Amino acid sequence: MVCIPAFIGLQESFGTPATQTGPHPFSIQEVHLKSITLASLVLATVAVTGCGGGGDATPAAPAAAASTSTASTSTAATSTPTPAAPQTTPATPTPTPTLASTTGYNVDYYGDSTVYGVDGATGGGRVTTPEPLVFDQSLQTTLKHSVSNEGVSSTTCVQLLNGTDGVHPDWATQMANTKANVVIVNHGINDSFSPSESVDQYKSCLNSLIATAKAKGKKIVLETPNPAKSSGGGTNGLDAYVTGMREVASATGVPLIDQYKMLTDYLNGRPVTTICPDGLHPTQDIYTMKGQFAARTFAAFNL
Repeated sequence: MVCIPAFIGLQESFGTPATQTGPHPFSIQEVHLKSITLASLVLATVAVTGCGGGGDATPAAPAAAASTSTASTSTAATSTPTPAAPQTTPATPTPTPTLASTTGYNVDYYGDSTVYGVDGATGGGRVTTPEPLVFDQSLQTTLKHSVSNEGVSSTTCVQLLNGTDGVHPDWATQMANTKANVVIVNHGINDSFSPSESVDQYKSCLNSLIATAKAKGKKIVLETPNPAKSSGGGTNGLDAYVTGMREVASATGVPLIDQYKMLTDYLNGRPVTTICPDGLHPTQDIYTMKGQFAARTFAAFNL
């Protein structure tokens, strides 16, 4: 559709404005011109509207008819749900067999006169119930056990190792022959008195006792001695040997019954003669205290 005539008509309708003459605001000619101009504007508006805004643009194509094709219906694949795994109760870990749960404890208790049971109140003789016997009596009655007192007076760790304590053969032979499955070793007081046995030699001796006992299939436990008149005394006093035993126990993973600490705490600053009248050997009451403490501590090891 060509719209040029309408635009021409519009131009012609405007013409040259009439000149005002006379007193009236508009002349008849000017009124006529304005009427023609208004009509021309209406026609121009219709023409422009019919042309879609003018120009040579191709009219927009009618909207495409809505597709009547039916979308293909696909059936979702039906998967069989995987059944949930049955809930099972976690298996209870099998406890590691212990001597208490199998053969029971057969204990050999080694040491000096404080294990043998010399009575510090009388300066000689033997108490009725030495520490190993109290230990035996204090273990739970449900535990199968037997305890043998292997203490020898006036002996040292080195003598036990070398078989020179006057009672036992060398340690390797002793471990091969004994029926015990647990050995407890309490040496240190006489070692602190021996001028030929330094703390380092003492520690080396303990390490040898441990290694040999383990090689023969034994469980070994170390026990610190009770405080004595040799407690303190600098680098060669009993304290230094006790510290040495603790260090060996820690380094080897061997259980430790720390009688020295328990009794030092019990003394709480009082003199050693409070528990050991002769400066070395406990009274019956203290032997009983030691045996009960050893039994409680030992039971907690769960060997």
